[in-house]
Amino acid sequence: MEKDWKRLGNFVRAARSARGLNQDELAELAGVSRATLQVIERGVGFTRIPASVFRLENTFDWGPGVVQDILAGGDPPTGERSSSASQPPMRERAFADGMPLRIAQELTEGEVVDTAVLDLSREGSGSSLVMILKRDDAENIDPEQLRRDLEVWKRAKRALHGITTESDDQ
Repeated sequence: MEKDWKRLGNFVRAARSARGLNQDELAELAGVSRATLQVIERGVGFTRIPASVFRLENTFDWGPGVVQDILAGGDPPTGERSSSASQPPMRERAFADGMPLRIAQELTEGEVVDTAVLDLSREGSGSSLVMILKRDDAENIDPEQLRRDLEVWKRAKRALHGITTESDDQ
């Protein structure tokens, strides 16, 4: 059966517009290039369905298999999937994509209180340690508890900074 790439392109464009996103914003959310998104929206055909199309399917919260249905002449769901109530919002999911599930869930729940980035690089390495202090109940926090949490946070940052600045021969 022939795949209807123009039909998919029209649905992608309509879903993007309905969410008030421009092509750059959707491309960033989905983790695809703007050029790829433009090709998909124009309805240019592919010999096989590229991974970028499935990233868009996930970003729109269409559910697995919807892209194949659209290409075969079907319609995407008119609302979000029933399981989407437990899913973080689209922008947060895009940020957490590719991370282990536990980390992705932690990053998309609660409120960030502070962050730190420590350079781990030795010559030839571009690694860094990213630390995030977050609270699940930031709205109802006791100021004294927040002060204690921030003290622990400061000690942890100092300790980790000390480790990252130690020489390799210790």
